[in-house]
Amino acid sequence: MFINIIIQLTNNTNPTNNLIAQGIGMFGLIFAIFSFQNNKRNRILFFLGMAQMFFIFHFALLGVWTAAAMNIVGSTRTFFFIFKGRRKWMDGNIVMCIFICLFLIAGFLSWQNWLSILPIVAMIIETVGLWQKNTGRIRFIVFVPHPMWLVYNFIHGSYPGVLAEIFIVTSLITGIIRFDILPWIRERKNPGKKDQDFSN
Repeated sequence: MFINIIIQLTNNTNPTNNLIAQGIGMFGLIFAIFSFQNNKRNRILFFLGMAQMFFIFHFALLGVWTAAAMNIVGSTRTFFFIFKGRRKWMDGNIVMCIFICLFLIAGFLSWQNWLSILPIVAMIIETVGLWQKNTGRIRFIVFVPHPMWLVYNFIHGSYPGVLAEIFIVTSLITGIIRFDILPWIRERKNPGKKDQDFSN
């Protein structure tokens, strides 16, 4: 009976299952909204990790296994990265390299078609971005993979995923302008004087 329930839950042709998947994805969307509206690295990582946990179930219910696998590794990675700078074993680049390898392995095991390359590459780039200490670098690097996710989510009917990517891209652009570009412009106009409201 338990096996039959699992099969039914992962049957993406079931309309009820699709509705549940979209509902769970909306919770992921909410946490994604909170994520990049922060200028603190650990808060960005925490909310992003929570969003990815909801998207694991969202994509699994849709039968989009590569995306589900990427979010399993991604949420684990995101919470691990919170400890960078707090634990000695997290300071070396070996941790980042391990997670990049895990994304490659998970991508290989969950490969569905050529579109699977999009979330795999996206998560590898995001891993490099989230490894950075400077929130400005995080924003610039993490911006790159989200158009890949946007296309992938649209093709696979992940409506919360599409909304999340649109919001994240908009939020990242806003954050880059607010926290990176405007302070740089003000610094150029007034050398040696930093705007305290916009500095990292």
